[in-house]
Amino acid sequence: MPGREAYQGPERGAGSILGILLVLVSLAGFGALAAATNFAICQQRLQQQTDSIALAAEDSLRGITTGHPCDVAGQYASSYMVKLGECRILGFSVRVKTLTETMGIVFSAEASALPG
Repeated sequence: MPGREAYQGPERGAGSILGILLVLVSLAGFGALAAATNFAICQQRLQQQTDSIALAAEDSLRGITTGHPCDVAGQYASSYMVKLGECRILGFSVRVKTLTETMGIVFSAEASALPG
């Protein structure tokens, strides 16, 4: 087709720009997905740590380990590098709340432990 080779209109190079835009949009999407996944992992990790802190404090309350339950919870929170936001002893149960910050976002988790 000799007529096609002769045309050099404004469409020349548009495919390259669209390809570059597609790559950039894909990278931005993957970046957002990675950040969201990281936040979910951080929240899950904090919840597991808070559960462990509550169990350790409850063990102290029952006399299995030594120390005041909220002091034990504070020590465990320090070892996990999270902040102990709240520690309550309610009868034979312990309720704790922890906080941590990741990339400027504050995550919190709560857990309670009952004897049993």
